[in-house]
Amino acid sequence: MLAMPPLAVGWLLLLTLLAFLGASYGPLSPYPAAALAWAAGLLVLPRVDRGTRRVAGVLLLLGVGCAALAWRQGFGFPGTTGMGRAFTINLPILALFLGVAFLGLLPAEASRSTARGTGLLGLLLSVHLVGAVINLAAAALVGDSFARDRRKAPRLTRAEALAITRPYCAAAFWSPFFVATAVAQTYAPAAKASVTLPLGFLAAAGALLITYVTLRREGAGAHLGAFQLGRRALGLTAVLLLAVLGGKAIYPDVSVVIMVATLAPPLAFLSLPRFAWAGAARALLAEKLPATAAQHVLFLAAGVFAFGVSTLLDGWLAGQGGETFVLGLWAYPLTTAAIVGTAYLGVHPVISIAAAASILTPLGGDPSAMAFAFVAGWGIGTAVAPLSGMNLFMTGRYGVRPREILRWSPGYAGAMLLWVSVLMLGVPWLKAALS
Repeated sequence: MLAMPPLAVGWLLLLTLLAFLGASYGPLSPYPAAALAWAAGLLVLPRVDRGTRRVAGVLLLLGVGCAALAWRQGFGFPGTTGMGRAFTINLPILALFLGVAFLGLLPAEASRSTARGTGLLGLLLSVHLVGAVINLAAAALVGDSFARDRRKAPRLTRAEALAITRPYCAAAFWSPFFVATAVAQTYAPAAKASVTLPLGFLAAAGALLITYVTLRREGAGAHLGAFQLGRRALGLTAVLLLAVLGGKAIYPDVSVVIMVATLAPPLAFLSLPRFAWAGAARALLAEKLPATAAQHVLFLAAGVFAFGVSTLLDGWLAGQGGETFVLGLWAYPLTTAAIVGTAYLGVHPVISIAAAASILTPLGGDPSAMAFAFVAGWGIGTAVAPLSGMNLFMTGRYGVRPREILRWSPGYAGAMLLWVSVLMLGVPWLKAALS
């Protein structure tokens, strides 16, 4: 199988983003964007590792099999639009992923660490807030600062690794720039931000507090507190967040995911000097966008899987009086625990969430509780699972061994699962207070 040139892949993915945004704001159909997305998915397969191809193939087979079984049982599909959901359901996720890829163009010089520091808490907060917007760039900046003075391979200590991974991954609880938000909104579209955001902020606060106490007890505060991200990085973070919030206030009917996918590309270029635009555009098309190939393929396959499973379960429940099902609050902490547990096995959270949504939605799951359960599972799972994208980055760049991550994680995972479970119990109270 011949690999498509990276530049051609970049152009195709850029056209996918533009077509989706055109459908989001105008009268265009989403199917041209879907066609481009699937064409890109097929053409980038040679760039994707064998393991991801196998997982995507299994998801596609299961999704198509469940849809075929639903049709054979006479459940049918709710019109052409219903069938089209198999190919369009994850377009918002792909759009967010492509939009945020533009933020990878921001140079390291824009967010350089200093030795002045504001203490351990300042470090954790800066990694959390900056990472919430510019993603792994923030983790790399702090990690490189820790390792800068070491002549040998830049291997981080336990305290240094935890000070990066945990506050960074905790941003998944609330950040609109994280794919976790797009996934939660896609699979629980009726979720209310007025419920999920306060819970997400509280979950992130708990994660930061647990990490802070852990590192202080280990006596790492003085060393780690000597580092912080620069003012320019914090300023850029504030500008991006304010732009998204302002756009949402002006266009309340536009989802946060679409708003981020719309604003991130121009804001990324505006943050660069004009003479660097041409080089940034080349890097975007030849490197940044093609680098999303594995996630692109996985998200497309997960959409087909979710469509097939939910169609089959919807039809079966309709025949069994599914409207009588009432889920208790216990279902949501169990969902989060299942997402975290499967993350330990190397299962990408989007797969676990697609499966959970396919079961919970037909059973009458509360959309807001579901959405928070999904982002909670993502935020905890990516911090503790050795095979998560974040921890694979730490292994490859800083030599943090997977078995060490396994040894460090159970206490944090247990404490966070307990904390988010308590928060989930407050969903009915919060909804009542806001109504």
